[in-house]
This record gives sequence, C-alpha cells and structure tokens, in this order.
Amino acid sequence: MEKEKPHGELLQKVLLVVALFMLALAAVCAALLITQSGDEMPQETAQGVMMIDDETIETVPTEDPTPAPTRAPCEHSWKDGVCTLCGEHCPHPRHQAESRICTDCGERVVHSFVNGQCRRCGSKPFILDDIVDAGLAGGATRCGELQKLQYSYTDSNHVAVRKDMSVYVPYGYDPQKQYPVALLIHGYGGDLGTWMELRNHFGTVNVRGIDVVDRLIEEDWIAPVLIVSIDTPNLSGMSDYNSRVAKVSEEIRYGVLPTVCARYATYATDNTSAGIARAREHFAIIGASDGALYAVESGLRDNRDLFGVFAPLSGLDIPADILTVQSGEWARQYPIRLLFMGTGQTDFNRTQVLLAYVHMLEADASLLDGQNAFHHICDSGHSFRSWFTDLANVLQLAFDG
Repeated sequence: MEKEKPHGELLQKVLLVVALFMLALAAVCAALLITQSGDEMPQETAQGVMMIDDETIETVPTEDPTPAPTRAPCEHSWKDGVCTLCGEHCPHPRHQAESRICTDCGERVVHSFVNGQCRRCGSKPFILDDIVDAGLAGGATRCGELQKLQYSYTDSNHVAVRKDMSVYVPYGYDPQKQYPVALLIHGYGGDLGTWMELRNHFGTVNVRGIDVVDRLIEEDWIAPVLIVSIDTPNLSGMSDYNSRVAKVSEEIRYGVLPTVCARYATYATDNTSAGIARAREHFAIIGASDGALYAVESGLRDNRDLFGVFAPLSGLDIPADILTVQSGEWARQYPIRLLFMGTGQTDFNRTQVLLAYVHMLEADASLLDGQNAFHHICDSGHSFRSWFTDLANVLQLAFDG
C-alpha cells in the first residue's frame, strides 16, 4: 500500500502549477494585443521624445531647466527720432500742440490730422490765410529737386502717347521709405512748370512753388511729399471739353501714376490701378482755376478710385452729373479722405466755389465740414498767392509724417 504524501508538499505543487498557468495566460494576452493593434511598443529615444513608429514623433512637454533671461527695456537715447542704442524709430505717440515737439524723443514732428483733429495732440488744424504773411514763402536751407520724367501709354484709340512730367523729390529722399503723392494741375495757359518753377512776385517777395514746398517740409509744417506736375490742355469754354477731359483722365490712370509708382517709393503696393487704389488715401489731386475743373472731372469723377484727397481751388460750381455720381454706389466704395475747396477774398470765382462746396456736402453725407471737408477763403485773389497758401493747407491736412 502506497505511503500518503504530506499535505504541505502537495499544496506547493498546486501553487506552482497555478503560477505557471497565469504566466502562460499573460503571455497569450500580450501577443493577441500586439497582433490586433499592429503597433510596436513605444520606445524612449531622447529626453521628452517618444518614438511611436517610423514616421510619427510625439513630443512630450518637459520643463526647460534654463529659461531665457528677460531683457530689460531699452532706455532710449534719441537722435533724429531714432534710438542710438537699439535702432528703434520713435512712434511719436504725442507732441505739444504749438511747438510740435514729441514728448518722447524731443524731435519736432508734423501734425497728423484725422477728421479735423491731430491724433498726437488733439489740436485743430491751423489754416493759413496767406503764405507770405506766415513767413513760409521760401528761405529753406535743405532743398529738394525737380526731376523730368517721361511717361507713355496707349490711349483708348490705340494711339501711343509719350509725354513729360515734372516730379519734385524732397530733400533726403530715401527709397526705403514711403512717400505720399500730390498731382498738381495748372490753370489756363500754363504748363508742367507753372506750379513749381514759375516765379511769382508778391510785393517784394519773388517765389516759386518749389521754394514754398521746401520751406514747408523744413519747418515740419507738412510731411515730405512727391509732387507731380503735368501739362494739360486748356479746358474752360472749349467745344471739345469732354474729349479733353477724357484724354487727361486716361493719362493720369495709364501713364502718370503708374510711371511715378514704378520710379519712386510711394505707398502703392505696385504700379497697377489696383495697387494704387489700395493706397489711394496717400494720393492727392490738386488743381487751380482751369486745373480745378480737371481735379473734379478727371479726379473726383473719372479716377476717384486712385485718389483719396481732392482739392479744386478757384474753380466753378460742380456739374449735376458729378453730384449724381457723388451720391451713388461708386462714391460709397471710395470715400473721400479730404475735400478742400479754396478761393481768394477778391477772387471772381469766390461765389461759385462756395456753391460747389455746399452742393458737395449735400450730395455726400460722409463729408463733414471741419473734419474731412474744408472751405477756405485766402486773403488774396485769383493768383498763386492764394494757391500756394492753400497748397500748404491741403498738404498739412492730407498727409502726416
């Protein structure tokens, strides 16, 4: 008869069998899990990086043991509006109203008028009544230059047109900066040299347009600006009035402005009509006497999308068809940044200019007197003494530094 085994030894064998069974079961489950997922187990390859497969890397955020040191703010040392320590340009956030001295860098800067109020000091614009009495009719020590430039285009009749323009380039012109553009249209009997080169005698003062603009820029009365002068045919009383207007409108759109924007540093993104239109608030058209008609017809009506500033000086009343356009959908797409209509105290067109101004404000509710619309009467008459004065007023209101 077989001897009975002790109970303790039997229990140990049972426990060993159970343990082996559990290990085998765990191995089977792990194999099944890998087979179903088709993925390899993650392997740590570097600190904070887990390799999931051959193409995917998952970054595990880790604390940077050496955080970047914080830089102390620059204690600016300004010279000519630029910090000599860090190279930052002063943004001129505020300045004193009368002196126009920036409270940050101490430089004198141009007023920046938006809706008739300077955004830097809150002051209203100081409108000149006479450029000579204001002491701004010449005498600058830093002078710009006049450059002759040729432009060409093909008109609507497929005729190649080639003409000259005059461009005033301000002192210190920098092709890396951006400059606003003012297009000047002369009066009856004038030419492209009338505005900037013709000498005018005002009592004992003998002055040209370039002398006035040089002084205005030097005194920080206006921002540096490119001024373009072109030759236009006489308009008043002409039987082919409409065809002459159409010709000049084409010249401006397809010849003058594209050439200026291709040659000089303007705010336009390129020299196409679309590129100029995107920067239209930095483009002005200013005309005196006969030129005021072109400023209205070829500017306000035909090329409204290319200009944001319109200044017909010593002109006539606005035609009904333009007033209709002014109140239509086209006008709402291209709002006027600034409308300035000026004349002289003894100007024979004084009443007509006032009527034109009233009619423009009636036709366009977005034009607000004293904000983006101004009517001004100079102390002189139908002459460049008035037009130089209002040229200073327009450029002060239209463009900032």
